[in-house]
Amino acid sequence: MGAQHPQVKAFRGFRYNTKVAGDIAALLAPPYDVIYPDMQEALYKKNPHNIVRLILGKTSPADTPADNRYTRSAADLQKFLAAKALVRDEKPAIYVYSQVYAALGKTYTRTGFIARKKLEDFGGSVKPHENTFDAPKADRLNLTRACKCNFSPIFGVYTDKERASDKLLADIVTGKPDVEAATDDGIVHRLWVVTDAAWIGKMSAVMEDKGVIIADGHHRYETALNYMKEQAAVGNASDDVKYCLMYFTNTESEGLVILPTHRVINQAAGFDLETFFAKAAAEFDIEKIDSADGKRNAAIEEKLAAKMQASKKPAFGAYCGGGRYALLVYKVTAFNSPLEKLDVAILHNRLLNPLVGVKPQTDMDNQVFYNIDIAKCAQRVDDKISLIAFFLNPTPIQHMRDVSEAGLKMPQKSTYFYPKLISGMVINPLY
Repeated sequence: MGAQHPQVKAFRGFRYNTKVAGDIAALLAPPYDVIYPDMQEALYKKNPHNIVRLILGKTSPADTPADNRYTRSAADLQKFLAAKALVRDEKPAIYVYSQVYAALGKTYTRTGFIARKKLEDFGGSVKPHENTFDAPKADRLNLTRACKCNFSPIFGVYTDKERASDKLLADIVTGKPDVEAATDDGIVHRLWVVTDAAWIGKMSAVMEDKGVIIADGHHRYETALNYMKEQAAVGNASDDVKYCLMYFTNTESEGLVILPTHRVINQAAGFDLETFFAKAAAEFDIEKIDSADGKRNAAIEEKLAAKMQASKKPAFGAYCGGGRYALLVYKVTAFNSPLEKLDVAILHNRLLNPLVGVKPQTDMDNQVFYNIDIAKCAQRVDDKISLIAFFLNPTPIQHMRDVSEAGLKMPQKSTYFYPKLISGMVINPLY
């Protein structure tokens, strides 16, 4: 592969000019897919230049093909550029990005870098690990067509056992960051803009033979592929559209934390709790745990999570409402593939689909509520919003690698790489 088309490439990004746009912390936003309406409204009010106006514009009943959330995002982008609230960097750079955050009772620092990644169909140097849905891809493609930018980095993980990339990153993070912001969730974000050609060349060389697994942003990666193919069909063969914006971090680094995404069932025709447990007992050892006062109990939830983590077999927690909990431990110990032994696949294939009546993975969004917080999941059941909640252990990074390298895909939302990458640190123009 020639040096002209490396797997990882520096680029001239758009970045906020805080002298015009204001405090950087008020300009950032989570990824579009975790911004709910109330959060969207709060971000709109926080700063008129907040990145939310670009990544997730508001809709209106009066929207038309000529005036809609995508065209308004494009118009806002041009306004930001004209006002110099966003400015393009003069030199190509790789952007080293760290997040300092608290999780699981500890403080972590996750360090990686943001660069352009050469686009290719899945199966080569880029592998997915989860299934995707059509609607989010159509949404992101409409935004890309209108704005001709990647606003939020895709989250990619690679394995560098020798940690050559980490040593290069360590050389940078000892210096003062170009950008530093603490967001409302207590996470500290730091960005270093690296324009040194020798350093960029070394990082690019280290990454040339590294396979990348998409940890978060599958829909955005497939959107970038689709946009590249559309552009090729109309004669645009520029390098800009052959690359996408990606954040890279090493699976060997200590700062990589994966949290479980729990499942709460909102609706299931004819669901009966006692029938469910009677049928589940054929394949699961079941221990029922009830609170003394018939109410949710944080101490029981902690003990349940500890039992799940200590289990040598796949184990799940359940909350049935009214202070009724259960531990379900899978009896099977022999598996034929990496996917079969995956906790989230067992949950879907042995419990949710056959015993609860959850629809296939591609058609279940409204039926299932996802969240990383056990207490929030359980509360939905007590509030009669949902029928039953299921709790999972986190998916080990090695299991994710095994599934991906076998050419298989996990169910949607099998992993939650915490924290999410912030949007607004740097934008990749596709021109």
